[in-house]
Amino acid sequence: MVTGLERAGPARRLPPPICAAPGGEPIQGAEGIRGFIEGYFQILVAKEEMLITELEPMGEHAFETGSYRGVHLIDGQTIPDRGKYMRIWTREQDGSWKIYREMFNDSPL
Repeated sequence: MVTGLERAGPARRLPPPICAAPGGEPIQGAEGIRGFIEGYFQILVAKEEMLITELEPMGEHAFETGSYRGVHLIDGQTIPDRGKYMRIWTREQDGSWKIYREMFNDSPL
């Protein structure tokens, strides 16, 4: 479970960053992703929970799939949110893992 995600943290972990969000073009670059994350957390109310359903290392990469749910405040209304995501991780030369690509999509409520 992830709660209170650090606002700039995911953007720092993405070299060369690309994030595919629903309803738009891929978001590229650390600054673009940082702006998207900051906007997202402006509407996040209570918390966001993430559940990893699969994490499969394959050499210098790892593939992660899972689901998320959260609660948002939009136009004065509390709105539940849930969906699924996929991440591709890459191992850096120092042995640390960084998110290389990420995409997510909302699920019907």
